[in-house]
Amino acid sequence: MAIEFIIPTWNRPNNLMVMLSCLVAQTNSEWKAHVIIDGTTNEYDKVKQFYADDNRIKFSHIEGPNNDWGHTARNYGLDNLTEEWVVMTGDDNYYAPVFVNYFMPYLKEDIKFIYCNMVHNNLNYFPVKSTLDFGRIDIGNFVSKSKYAKTIKLNTKDYNADWLWIKEYHEKFRKGKTLSIEQILYVHN
Repeated sequence: MAIEFIIPTWNRPNNLMVMLSCLVAQTNSEWKAHVIIDGTTNEYDKVKQFYADDNRIKFSHIEGPNNDWGHTARNYGLDNLTEEWVVMTGDDNYYAPVFVNYFMPYLKEDIKFIYCNMVHNNLNYFPVKSTLDFGRIDIGNFVSKSKYAKTIKLNTKDYNADWLWIKEYHEKFRKGKTLSIEQILYVHN
């Protein structure tokens, strides 16, 4: 069992390099990353070469750019999930080295999803106690079951699609437990 990170990216190879470094630094190696490059570009060649020997990291290209906050790329990632649990994130976010380690003990059949606290850059790096309310949770600190997650698409092309996806997931899959890890394990940029 592993957590799969869906990471859309466009025109920011340096950010992606930092993001992937956060994953490679995880104290628990039960994760995979699917990087979806939104549009064809060669600027990611060095990133791909650097991580070529890490079989946990997969790269895909989609037609674009789609200019929709990565939602088309995330939908592509959802359609191609390989692991039981998923996190949709961005190429500019950061994860504490213990993120996966904290989540793994709770990934059980009766769990609907799990989330942790975060630091939010849009709030001048202010710590946020995450709740299931707009502005208090982000798609990147929300670990969900893949079999459920892939049934919902990010249909709105604006910034709020992340929140609307979480809200729909929570409403659609009310059965099962929801857990909150009371640790700051994620930085949203």
